[in-house]
Amino acid sequence: MKRQGVVISGSLVLVGVVLIAVAASRLVVLNEPGGQEVGTWSGPVEVLAVQDGWAKVRMIGWVPKDQVAPAAPDGIRLEGTPGAGIWVSDIRIQRDFLGDAQVTGWATNASGKDFELLMIEAVLVDASGAVLDKIPIFIPHIVDGATKGFSESTGTSYDQVARVVFQFSYGD
Repeated sequence: MKRQGVVISGSLVLVGVVLIAVAASRLVVLNEPGGQEVGTWSGPVEVLAVQDGWAKVRMIGWVPKDQVAPAAPDGIRLEGTPGAGIWVSDIRIQRDFLGDAQVTGWATNASGKDFELLMIEAVLVDASGAVLDKIPIFIPHIVDGATKGFSESTGTSYDQVARVVFQFSYGD
């Protein structure tokens, strides 16, 4: 029994040293492959693409909202949206009366333009990360600065859905 305690303690110390080494390394961030240095980063990153020995990364961290987006609403900005973007917030996955997942939430238009019809997609993902389905959500007549609620039944079993990821699809 004492021997197991020594092995476990030794393993924890080794894991701690590896984590410290990774956290202590600083990345030099360039504006493009081989380009100008724009700063350094020592926090976690998300790899977006890899090409010719270079990795495009997104730094993951939090800063005060007033420093970067004072007018932005709360929520998550959908990539590829115009201007300051389309944002979704207060997202919930609920069980409808048939046992299927129902996705509800709010969409805020901060794009700088009015939309007669806005379409976003709710991508349903299971616990393993596999895509179960993509559900279009249509939001009619949403002017710049407006927030509208949405509720969409999915036809996918509530028990299968672990999370929902939103994508911008169309705006006119």
